[in-house]
Amino acid sequence: MSPIDPLVRPDRFFDRQRWDWLLASSAAVVVVLALVSGVGFMAMGWVLADEVTGTTTTVDNPAHVPDWVCEQQGEDGPTQNACDEPERIEVETGEVLWDAWADPGNVGALFFSVLLAWPLTAVALQVVSRLAGGEGSFRRTLAVAGWGMAPAVLEVVLAVALWWYQVRTTALSSDPEALVGQVEGIEPMAGGAVLTIAFGIWQWYVWTHGLKHGRELSVGAAAGAAGAVAVVSILFGLA
Repeated sequence: MSPIDPLVRPDRFFDRQRWDWLLASSAAVVVVLALVSGVGFMAMGWVLADEVTGTTTTVDNPAHVPDWVCEQQGEDGPTQNACDEPERIEVETGEVLWDAWADPGNVGALFFSVLLAWPLTAVALQVVSRLAGGEGSFRRTLAVAGWGMAPAVLEVVLAVALWWYQVRTTALSSDPEALVGQVEGIEPMAGGAVLTIAFGIWQWYVWTHGLKHGRELSVGAAAGAAGAVAVVSILFGLA
């Protein structure tokens, strides 16, 4: 078996492999995709933060104590030293952006959302293939769903590369509010509708042949069932 068979010759791939192995390997595919997605997200944040490094912005000083607190406590109060802190301070725009972007909650949510997408996709494929007359265990459908997510690994890599190009060729503002607007404008370009549609079709191709063998369907019936799920996946990616 060639390493690229699952992506370019899925009919032969699903026909020749044992389903126990397919299920185990599909789990590995999904974990790799989740890790790559997390790393890709961090890389996008690093590129953006690096581009605005050297510029500063004025933000509220977290160490500042309100005047009314200082007045109540007097000169010997426990927060008197903080009373000398300015209300606003200048900070590196890149540092502020990176701290917000690299929040563990953001990365964790992305990682687990990819893992969750696997069984949800499998359930959808199981239902639509059953309506098409398919037979076979959910374990097989789970394997098909996981392997169909393999093209998304390359999609993430290309999306990060496009993001890097867009960021490097855009004159970014140091003002946080203006920067947010610019980033929102970059996101659809970096995501790329063409990229989303192209890789959605690729997933459909893999799912079609997976359902053909895993759910004992004709190519036409498998294509229809896989296509229904692929369309939803594409629309979700374009949203």
